[in-house]
Amino acid sequence: MRLELSIQWEDVTMKCFLSCSFDPGDEKVVNWFKAFLGAFPDTEIIIEEITSSPGSIPDRIRQSIMEADFFCAIVTSKNGAASFWILSEIAIAFAHRKEIAAFVEFNVPDSAIPILPNIIGFQRFKRDSLGYLAPEYIEYIHNIQKIVSENKGFDQDKSLRELRSLFKKQEKLIKEFEYLKLTTTPPVFDV
Repeated sequence: MRLELSIQWEDVTMKCFLSCSFDPGDEKVVNWFKAFLGAFPDTEIIIEEITSSPGSIPDRIRQSIMEADFFCAIVTSKNGAASFWILSEIAIAFAHRKEIAAFVEFNVPDSAIPILPNIIGFQRFKRDSLGYLAPEYIEYIHNIQKIVSENKGFDQDKSLRELRSLFKKQEKLIKEFEYLKLTTTPPVFDV
């Protein structure tokens, strides 16, 4: 009698709620980050446009944030200020103890986003050099996914398989995005 053992490596699919501006002036930046996050084969991006007038965040958006595994905010600047909607969505994610990734435009002052100190190592970006920091952004998202995976309470064997899967995907993404670092100029943050 011959016994065969096969190990099935499971891919981890995590839902990421993406909070961003829908202003036409921010479309290029938002599309870059959507493509960047979409390059992670283990990440499903949830994006919900708010079409109502200012006020409270609609229940469907609150529900989407609660159902997501982690939250990602692209904080662009409008005259040096962050969007009310994005700040409100960050607050909802924080209240529901979601892991939060935040990419903040360089000219948005820390004081405009009071919750930033509670976000693990937010990343700054400049519109004209998004690709230059892509390898660092990959590691940033990978670390958040690792925390999410650990917090989900998977059994140890399954968690190890998932982490191996994430490491393999991170290595692949770094290689794919490394060319961006070579083809763009380094950002200069004059704050």
